[in-house]
Amino acid sequence: MSSPELEKRVTILEGELTQIKSLLETSISQNKPWWKEISGQFSNSSIFDQVVELGREYRESSKEEVNDSIFKRDYW
Repeated sequence: MSSPELEKRVTILEGELTQIKSLLETSISQNKPWWKEISGQFSNSSIFDQVVELGREYRESSKEEVNDSIFKRDYW
């Protein structure tokens, strides 16, 4: 690769690096934690409510399976 080609590539890379640094500084300088940024996005979503309900049902069914398996063991 010739010297002018290499210099051109380095110049392009330096410009891209400057853009990346700028984006990084912007995201770091935000005072809000990420979870506050997304908080409330599903506040009026019936689909999200259904997801929450299905998750609750799944967790409860898992608890019942664990409790049943504990009582079925012969520890005594």
